Amino acid sequence: MDHNSAGQGRGPLAYRGYRALWLIGLGRNFGTWMHNMAAAAALATLSPSPLVNSLLYATTMVPIFFFSFPAGLFADRFGRGFILFWSSAVSILAAAGFLALDLTGGLTVGWLLGLTFAINTSWAVTYPAWNAEVSAALPRELVKDGASLNSLSYNLARTMGPAIAGFVYSGFGGAPVYLLNALSFVGLLAYFFGHRSTDRSAGATLTVPDAFRQTIALVRESVLFRAVLIRGFLYFFVGQTIWSMLPVYVMRERGLSESQMGFASASAGVGAIAMALLYPRLRRRYEDNWILLGAGVITAACTAVLPALTTVPQMAVPLAVYGAVYAVAVTINNGLIQVHVPIDMRARAVGLYVVVLYGVQSAGSVVAGWLAGLWGYGWAFGGLGAALLCCSVLGVLRWPVTEPQVTHQVRS
Repeated sequence: MDHNSAGQGRGPLAYRGYRALWLIGLGRNFGTWMHNMAAAAALATLSPSPLVNSLLYATTMVPIFFFSFPAGLFADRFGRGFILFWSSAVSILAAAGFLALDLTGGLTVGWLLGLTFAINTSWAVTYPAWNAEVSAALPRELVKDGASLNSLSYNLARTMGPAIAGFVYSGFGGAPVYLLNALSFVGLLAYFFGHRSTDRSAGATLTVPDAFRQTIALVRESVLFRAVLIRGFLYFFVGQTIWSMLPVYVMRERGLSESQMGFASASAGVGAIAMALLYPRLRRRYEDNWILLGAGVITAACTAVLPALTTVPQMAVPLAVYGAVYAVAVTINNGLIQVHVPIDMRARAVGLYVVVLYGVQSAGSVVAGWLAGLWGYGWAFGGLGAALLCCSVLGVLRWPVTEPQVTHQVRS
């Protein structure tokens, strides 16, 4: 079937290829977020050490930082389907290992951290190829709407997955959650079993060093791609503050309960889901450049005002607004890369962006925690909000994301 004609005048889900990938991705996202909650609960049971428990976060960030860009290079070189098939196979094996060890009572701290590292490494390898593959299933004019639906899938899973996993874990233990996570990769494995070598593009003729040099040239020569990286750096360094500091602020500073913390986090998730539905209409009224400016200004205001709020009901609306504008910043950046970068370079471009995104969020969370300990939450959040406001204005004036006209090919 011709994709261009199949969904003429309709949304992204009218395209059969995109619809299949979106549903597969939704299941995978739910499996991942449910697993994260169960693994955290299991680790807290196995070890009371804060240091040991903090290593679970490291098993998420380290693979993304070190493997996403090389994975993008290899996806463009050997084919996205090839990478997605084998990384899914590794994920199933690691999730099955979790299940087997849990059932036999052999799940130790070492096994838990090691298998979680394997699953997260697989995710880091999958992400660049997955984004390139999904965007290739849509015509250029719908790629940004597709990015918004991808954000919806992710935020639905992030908001509902841990709650579902908590209910299952408390009643039946971790085994059912680990089983569901393993099954969530089956669709991805089955879909790409027949697509392991059909998407090798012009990038397949390059050696890996040549592909690396081509990516550096993209950063140097593409004004838009460079602007996305710089604006992303400026926004997410401070923009992640609420996400990273919310648990300790709600539970330690305000002395609220775990359930109230869950409600506060869910408020931000609801805002992100709402924005995923509203963004297609929003982008038809305003340019992405100005939406990103608005996201920066609103995030700065939410960050500055949060320490003045003492109860979760007071925090609910600002957190929902924050979740919405944070999600739109992620969606716009993803959409711009997927529209602007040629398909044979798209996976490695996404990989490089992910390295910047997660690297700057990790560094920013450390700085936010240090400042909160040094100045207190009020002054620290106020100062970070002011810094983000300045960075947002600087970004729109110095590095505008004005999109050029480019050719976007849709895989038939």
